[in-house]
Amino acid sequence: MIHVHPGREHARLLLLLEADRLAALARDLRAIAEGTAPTASELDSAPVLDRWQFSQRTMTTMVGNLVGHPRLPDGSVHTTEIWAISTTQGWARTLSRYYALGNQRSDGGHAA
Repeated sequence: MIHVHPGREHARLLLLLEADRLAALARDLRAIAEGTAPTASELDSAPVLDRWQFSQRTMTTMVGNLVGHPRLPDGSVHTTEIWAISTTQGWARTLSRYYALGNQRSDGGHAA
């Protein structure tokens, strides 16, 4: 998650790097969906992950009371992972969409 503060060059650079990384992922996913697997040359130059296994990582999300979602009913919700947020400007960008931020929980906003 990238905290965005107006006028801060560091956040801008992080956002641009993340945008490039996500654009590359989107390009590769489209190619895979169209039946194009990585080439032998791409795999030859790729790092090798040996003795691998599946694992899970925790991503920062938000919980709260939702109003006005295009597909979900109003009420309690748990968002997808947060990619960028500006509490000073009142918005968050999750994997799936922007959210306008209302009031933060008075206890500091951390779910148990």
